[in-house]
Amino acid sequence: MPTLIGLYTKENDMKVQVKKFNGEYFCKYQNFLPDNILKDVIKDSSKRISKDKNKPIGISVCSSPVSETSDVFPPESSRGFLKSIKEDNYIWNTVIERSKLAMIQYCKLADIDHTRLQLHSMFATRLYRLPKDDKYAENRMRLFSPYKNLHTEKWLAIKVIIYLELPKPEYGTMIQVDEKKIYLHEPEANSALAFNPGLPHSANYPPLDVIKKSARRTIEIDAKLIPKTISSDPY
Repeated sequence: MPTLIGLYTKENDMKVQVKKFNGEYFCKYQNFLPDNILKDVIKDSSKRISKDKNKPIGISVCSSPVSETSDVFPPESSRGFLKSIKEDNYIWNTVIERSKLAMIQYCKLADIDHTRLQLHSMFATRLYRLPKDDKYAENRMRLFSPYKNLHTEKWLAIKVIIYLELPKPEYGTMIQVDEKKIYLHEPEANSALAFNPGLPHSANYPPLDVIKKSARRTIEIDAKLIPKTISSDPY
């Protein structure tokens, strides 16, 4: 069973809960984004998905084993837009800065040198009704299983998933910590999770009857480790 090892409130009203399971840390952040920007983040991320959407993947992927590349059953998702964020964009820079704080805290727990972290990507996902431009969407939804959707991102050090909106906590994320143990993360809206993306993981997507009325929307921000700076020996 996961062990609760910390629960406290930070100055910006962001509550942090830390759990350890099978040697892995899972950091849950509540009240992750300020209320005054949450709706704007949802609105803008939805626009980005509609404007620059990744192509849907065919139905056959639902029978795949663990993928070592990426999510084999994504909902509607945007292409990465980390590099397009301008310095004066208060909304998205707030998202980025809070994600960095979450990553630094995770590094302290997991004994990772945070000075070697480099943000790698940021993208938005949306599962709300069925996209009209994806003729396989309904079949893929009916065939979906989180166990068949497990995937790893071993080139990354940390992933932060921001749950902007979701119907119920049960539609969070499933993470496989070893061959026989599963960590089920059940978040609330406007919360986030920091964890090791090298572990097999999958979203728990709501069924068809739920997404007709309620949405599951997330932002994912990933970071990788860069090599240590090699300095010349002064002696």
